Amino acid sequence: LSLADARKSILAGSVELHKYHRDVTVLTSRIQAADASIPSDLGQDVVTVQALQRKHMSMTHDTQAIHPQVELLSEESTRLQDLYPGARAEGVSEQQTSLESHWTRLQDHLKLRKEALLSAAALFNFLRTANQLIQWATNMRKQFVSAPIGTSVSAVDLQVVQHHDLKSEMDDRV
Repeated sequence: LSLADARKSILAGSVELHKYHRDVTVLTSRIQAADASIPSDLGQDVVTVQALQRKHMSMTHDTQAIHPQVELLSEESTRLQDLYPGARAEGVSEQQTSLESHWTRLQDHLKLRKEALLSAAALFNFLRTANQLIQWATNMRKQFVSAPIGTSVSAVDLQVVQHHDLKSEMDDRV
């Protein structure tokens, strides 16, 4: 009778370890799939970068749902290592280390992606502002060059007022 109980206990332990290994494998696959789905595209302008940032926030939120499962399997790993010492504990430890490594890699990639998108947004905002300033400077130059020189006192006075208005606008911009 005790041999049957011992065999039943060993079988139950094997089932428990098998379930743990399967759960780790499934979760590691999910983490790897999430990691592989992180795009490298940074967009072509401010609007596309903002859309990519929203997608990234959504992806980050979705991957955070995996974290409790990683924690749960970590606790299970500790319990199983205490329960089944030796080679079985080493196998459990190796799988747990691998799972945590994949999880950390995913978190690092998400962080790098977020930073890259923030940099791209700053770049495109800078380029947009620079283009606006170039257009404004070109427009100001045209206004100075295209104004005909007045031939009467009133026309010259009007040009002086316009010149002061343009100078005020330039001073405000600078």
